[in-house]
Amino acid sequence: MPTPSVLNTPPTDRILHRGLLLALALSGLIVPVVAFAVEDQPCEAYRTLTRSPMVNSSPDDWLAVLGACHNDAAFLAGLGDLLNQHGRYQEASEHLERALMLSPGLKGAQLSYVVALAGIGDNQAAEALLDSLLADPTMPANLRRALEKQRALQHTPVLQTRWTLNARWGYDGNLLSAPNLTGLTLTGLPGGDIRWDTEGTLLPHAGQYYRTDAQFELRRLEPNGARWDLTASLRNRHSPVEPLAGANQFDVALERSKPPAGPTNGSGLASWGHYINMAGSALTARSGTQFASLSLTAGVTLAWHQGWAAACRTRVGVDLQARYYDNSRLLSGRYTGLTGSLSCEPPQGAQWLLGLKAGRDVADNPERSGGDQNQFSLRAAGFLPLSALTSLQNSSLAPLGKGAITADFEASYYQDSTGFSPFLESGRTRSMERYSLRLEYQYPIARHSAVVAGLEATRQKSNIDLFQVQSSGPYMTFRASW
Repeated sequence: MPTPSVLNTPPTDRILHRGLLLALALSGLIVPVVAFAVEDQPCEAYRTLTRSPMVNSSPDDWLAVLGACHNDAAFLAGLGDLLNQHGRYQEASEHLERALMLSPGLKGAQLSYVVALAGIGDNQAAEALLDSLLADPTMPANLRRALEKQRALQHTPVLQTRWTLNARWGYDGNLLSAPNLTGLTLTGLPGGDIRWDTEGTLLPHAGQYYRTDAQFELRRLEPNGARWDLTASLRNRHSPVEPLAGANQFDVALERSKPPAGPTNGSGLASWGHYINMAGSALTARSGTQFASLSLTAGVTLAWHQGWAAACRTRVGVDLQARYYDNSRLLSGRYTGLTGSLSCEPPQGAQWLLGLKAGRDVADNPERSGGDQNQFSLRAAGFLPLSALTSLQNSSLAPLGKGAITADFEASYYQDSTGFSPFLESGRTRSMERYSLRLEYQYPIARHSAVVAGLEATRQKSNIDLFQVQSSGPYMTFRASW
């Protein structure tokens, strides 16, 4: 059954706290990275970076020399501030923690650490650090006034918006997801089985396509740490060689969550929060399919505080969906299931995700072919900035090091509860396995735009030939966000 597709977007930023960042910047508390108080002699690579006129443009060059400067407090403080400026707060907090371990007196690092804590949503720890700085008798009066003002701003809701536009050209080896059959055997007929010549209607049609996506995100961060996220997107796909391959899709989702306390604020193995998500989707295809869905998902979020898992969060919840096929009401159903995920953001910007879903789609009409259906899926996704690979930075491929690689794999299994049709495989109960893979290389051409080269492949296997599908193809995308 068609379900809303996932936009190929850059990884979502951590919770932003623009009020804090702006107030500290305007107060002179967040200074350029070259102006941090230096108590240790900087490494040679740090000297080279601070002499560069583009020192504040991107943290990639800094991360490339991290191995040589990982014990230099001033370098780590500068890197943390630069990561803050790019919204990479989780990474920033880790480097700033190390900077303060090496040199606790770095005022700039302390202030940047406040920004990083607020950025990852740990407002309680950020406020505790603000209180600590205010209690410092050596804090200059002008900075103290700015900190007191910011302390009050911590109790003001913060809004953030983001737009993302994608323009894609691609080639698909099977634009209509045809099963690649020249004929179909019909069973259960009074005169015996017959072979139906499909006259090419079930053969794949390959060709180019164009796709445009627009997405709007609105986030509200409450003073108590709760957050609201609204996402709306519109997608259009069309093919100049196969008109029926065109489709329009609209998605909207609203989530309210209370993230768990961060590792710096938790005790024991983990802390927990909760979330509730409401979403809707509508798809209209030129082939005649009209699909809509409404969903409600709710559950708990766990933040782990021990070992490598300290960079990870787990979600476990219940997923309820109503699925409507306007062009064929007989296919509509109600889905109930469990969902779980483990997402991690280890140092240097890498991200990965493991997700599991299991549930049952109950037919609205008991006459639906196949009846109720059990559904299971496993997803594994990862994002790797090539700047994290020091071996690449020192090779002839170093120019590619400013880019990033994304990989997304999903395996799904579907099992009907009754025979699909007496005319197909003598009423066999249908089962399907579906595998999809997406690989991307993203290269930034400006701070808010990138070009993407990718490859998509899908394979669906079934014990009924009509539902066997295979397609693959490359694509190029221009992406802009602001």
